[in-house]
Amino acid sequence: MVLTDDPEIAAIARECAATMSFARETRTTGDFAGFDKVVHEVLTRYRAQGRRFAHACALFATPPLVTPAHLVHGFELLWADAHLTAVLPVLRFSFPVQRAIALRDGRAPMLQPEHYHTRSQDLEPAYHDAGQWYWLNAERFLPNRELMGPRSAAVVLSAMEAQDIDNEEDWALAEFKFQLRLDAALHEHR
Repeated sequence: MVLTDDPEIAAIARECAATMSFARETRTTGDFAGFDKVVHEVLTRYRAQGRRFAHACALFATPPLVTPAHLVHGFELLWADAHLTAVLPVLRFSFPVQRAIALRDGRAPMLQPEHYHTRSQDLEPAYHDAGQWYWLNAERFLPNRELMGPRSAAVVLSAMEAQDIDNEEDWALAEFKFQLRLDAALHEHR
């Protein structure tokens, strides 16, 4: 099922045999619509049509490095633990966030100065959402719309398995990673 408010995207999706049950509401369109609100809208509108789902997978339209293996692993994690609300792919920050620096009025203060003398290898690793997909337990998700939290699990990706694309440099990195994956697959089949 493809959910969009764009008529051109909807037409292409239909040509590719995708289901278009309804268009997105105005409140869940645009660059600042929360993804949790979009998924909530889809599940509640289907529910209003008499259709209920035990699980749902929300796959973003643009991440070029998603793999079937990670999607399957995510669902297996969700299926195995009835207490989970969501499973999502994550990436480890390349450097400890506890030693982050802010840039304010030409100055560079640490955000957590208590870690000034802490060695980076002694700090707890931190992760961020890879922005590729979410597996959801629909019944647990609907009441609170929680995608990340204590009832979430993660599939940890390597830096080569995801790329957020916000600018041309990000696009070039995504193409580079994709080409490396393609080259490795071709080399493996030789």
